[in-house]
Amino acid sequence: MRFRVVALSFALGLVILFAGCGGSSDDAAQAPEQCFRTSVYYCPQSVWGDPFGIALVFAWYSGQCTREVGCSADLPQTDASQGIIREEFIAANWTITNAQESEPNNSFDDALPLVLNQETVFSITGTLNDSNDTRDTVAAGFLSSNLHAIYICRGVNDCLLPFYQGNAFHIEFYDQNQNLIESSFMNQTNNGHEITFTPQPGLYYFVAIVADDTQGEDMAYELVITD
Repeated sequence: MRFRVVALSFALGLVILFAGCGGSSDDAAQAPEQCFRTSVYYCPQSVWGDPFGIALVFAWYSGQCTREVGCSADLPQTDASQGIIREEFIAANWTITNAQESEPNNSFDDALPLVLNQETVFSITGTLNDSNDTRDTVAAGFLSSNLHAIYICRGVNDCLLPFYQGNAFHIEFYDQNQNLIESSFMNQTNNGHEITFTPQPGLYYFVAIVADDTQGEDMAYELVITD
């Protein structure tokens, strides 16, 4: 999934980085200018080669992007090629609660990126085929360090206990360095294909649902990640 960056061009002027800016306190005749939050993030140039992919999402998530606050009369100049992310975009696309899988998403490099808010349930639906579409991958950051769970629903829109207990799919859970932490393959819980974990703050993880035996047919699934 790709999204277009809306780049804004600001006029030259004084960059003010905190509210309450404006006229000098030594010049009582000059009224202070009205200040406001621009609600944008300036991210490292290196991540813009992957627009709205994993690198950009987690540059923002890990704090590498900085917030600018400007005055209405003197907004900072920016490099349009670097791009700007508005919080509305983040809320709409990175902190989503449900999604339909979209190819390509078969590897770590093209995983669907998201940031899971506290006390949120995220679900993704799609199909897998053990002959030609064997895995779908998500890259996830978490805004809380509570106990989390990943599970495959026993059917699309049927996510009550017990979870999926068959042999068509399994879950794989990786750290941000792509090291396998846990797999539900041959290791189902009493609830079925389920993995529980406690994320470390500031890190992100990969979650993959993998096709094992769909008998060469497209088979629908619903994968859930919950805080």
